Amino acid sequence: GQLKQIFRNQNMKTILLVVAILCIAIAQVHSQDSTISQGDAKLDFLKRQYQLRNDQQSLNELNKELSLRKFHDEKFGAISGMFNYEPGVRFQSIDFECQKQAIETYEQYCRRLGEYGLRYVKVLVAICSDDKQFSNEGIVQGIKKICQHSN
Repeated sequence: GQLKQIFRNQNMKTILLVVAILCIAIAQVHSQDSTISQGDAKLDFLKRQYQLRNDQQSLNELNKELSLRKFHDEKFGAISGMFNYEPGVRFQSIDFECQKQAIETYEQYCRRLGEYGLRYVKVLVAICSDDKQFSNEGIVQGIKKICQHSN
């Protein structure tokens, strides 16, 4: 009798352990499906913060972030169009002086790149690549023009 009771208790422990392992595995699979990119972590945080607090300050912070993202998206969309940027095009070398001037010009005439704006540095790298179609001065002037337009 006592051996049967120990065996039953051992089976129950094993069953509970298996159930716990399955729950952890299911939770991991679910969390992988809902993973957000690192670049969107701040936006996700602000959305969740607003959902939890539902206050004006949280809404203002969320709107400020959305406005900042829209600004960078629009400016770099215009820069991409002006300089014929094609995503995924490979290049051999980069004119680092051009890239430095392009970043400094953007930050002086548009706004600081910040965390979200950094995703667009690849555009500036590409337009300053070895096969660039524009002079450094032309790139600087183009960025100034885009930044000064409807700012």
